[in-house]
Amino acid sequence: MSDDHTSSSFNDETPTSLFVEITQSARLLELPLEIISEIYRALARTHRPQRQVHGSKHIASKAPNLGWLYLTHACRLLRDIGIGMHALWAEDLSVLPRAFDVFLKRSRNAPLHIKVDTFGYEDHIAETAPRLLSQVDHLEYRVRPFLGSHQTNIFLQALRERPLPARIMLLDVSVSPTLSDDLPLDVGNKPFDAPALRSLNIRSQPVPFRAPNLQSLDLHSCTSFTPERLCIALRELPLLRHLTWSNCSSELWRAQLEDDDGPHLKPVHLPHLESLDVVDTSAGLLLLGSTLVHPRLRPTGTKPVCIGINHFPDRWPNIRSETIEVCAALQSRLPAYAPYSHALTIPFSFSFWKGCHVLLSDIWDPSAQSYHSFAHTIFASTWSGQDSHEWAVPLPTLIKGATSSIAFHISHLYILGRIPQPVRDRERYPGEPEDTMRDAFGALRNVRELYVSYEARGVFRVLRCQGSPDVPNGKDDHVIFPLLETIVVDNFDTSKHRGWGEGTTQVNYEGNYHIEKWQVGHLTAGWWADCCAMLESRALHGHKLRRLVLRGRTCHIAVYERYDREKRETKGHMEDIGSLNLSQWVDEVIDEHIIACGFRAR
Repeated sequence: MSDDHTSSSFNDETPTSLFVEITQSARLLELPLEIISEIYRALARTHRPQRQVHGSKHIASKAPNLGWLYLTHACRLLRDIGIGMHALWAEDLSVLPRAFDVFLKRSRNAPLHIKVDTFGYEDHIAETAPRLLSQVDHLEYRVRPFLGSHQTNIFLQALRERPLPARIMLLDVSVSPTLSDDLPLDVGNKPFDAPALRSLNIRSQPVPFRAPNLQSLDLHSCTSFTPERLCIALRELPLLRHLTWSNCSSELWRAQLEDDDGPHLKPVHLPHLESLDVVDTSAGLLLLGSTLVHPRLRPTGTKPVCIGINHFPDRWPNIRSETIEVCAALQSRLPAYAPYSHALTIPFSFSFWKGCHVLLSDIWDPSAQSYHSFAHTIFASTWSGQDSHEWAVPLPTLIKGATSSIAFHISHLYILGRIPQPVRDRERYPGEPEDTMRDAFGALRNVRELYVSYEARGVFRVLRCQGSPDVPNGKDDHVIFPLLETIVVDNFDTSKHRGWGEGTTQVNYEGNYHIEKWQVGHLTAGWWADCCAMLESRALHGHKLRRLVLRGRTCHIAVYERYDREKRETKGHMEDIGSLNLSQWVDEVIDEHIIACGFRAR
């Protein structure tokens, strides 16, 4: 390489072997930082990570490799290291030990932001991390089970040697001995000291800590954590504002909760608690509800309250009673929304795999806002067990439980996700709740506005009136939402309402709808036919709708014609919604659809 570094450049055709030689060379210390930056930018474009799998163990490729997803972010920061940099990202640079050492020297004792992930990579950072703890401001440490416990024991020992300056930490330690000479994981009883720590996230293996200024604590899947240990930890956190507890599969926890005597825990005072995100069995939630003492919660859009009730197969017959009991017991702790103007939301969803959810909040506008812009409470019903996919989704029971004491106050209902349909000829399990969606919606007698997205499939069949229309008005129990005045149909861009579970224990709930190419985002004829049938049935029962609002891409109906086998594509055509006569079912149609979408109806 020429000594004139300023004229050097790298491109996509530069051989990877040259990069490897440069990055492992001792001359790296002599290179200007911008040249090092160019090296890593080129590596990010040309050298994706490669892994080999042998048996149940993941073995890193022998060739140096950089994590594709992480490096792009790291490269943007390299140019500033040692100049005005406030943090050093050390992720997959561990596969280039010499380069990593150079960056540490260039950091000049700046506060470090380090991510240690030993999955499939060399352990250079794992060996180096303990001596960097006195410099770390933000630490993420992840260890996978199959890598053994030697390096983790060294790291955990280093944690306890001196007080840590870190403000943010994530510890994901899930290690079990894999080789005959592996030592058992040594978590120990001595806590690590972190007086400046504000946020702590612990996964899998609980690690004792002392952090009197902690404001956010997240404990997830710590199966060996007992109720007593949790309360002992919470009593040492007087400034705690956000608590996340997800332990829905702990047999030890269940055994203690369901014991005849049960755990007897003294109250835990958390005067500054603002948000609570807990997933546990009903017994666990009731115990936390009776033990934690805190003011009424004050969530935000990014830190909502989340109450997740987890059901095991042996408890399925008790779903209805447990759901109502938990919701009633926690009601006084939940946020105080505007009286007589609550909104209930069925969030964007695709399937009901292991969970169903509803949201409670003040009135909001799904057309203009996203979930993260307003405070809300998430109620979740989750379940475990091999046969759980064969039983009915308890969404109706969850709705009845979450609204049991406030049904009278709910004036707006937003249905953004799919509504589960009854499965015919399904074998029912003993004690299965007989609640239906009609039962759940029927209890909400004061709903005046209904917002329905295109993804809310199945809702119109539920809302269609049943029974004879000859029943005198005022005595008709077959009409859902008798005070309903407005229905908003919105075929919006679903990206606005995705991610509602981000930052909570319910993050894995969403999926994707498959919208056929020939539809080009328009309403399908079947969906619209169900909507019209519902409007017609309400009108026949004396409940003609006052106004129907059409938003989004609601200008046309996509009508299926046939499937072209030769071209392997579906054929269809568009019909103009505006040409349909809705006046017999609706007093006023307010047209807010997208203008000039580019299609012409037949």
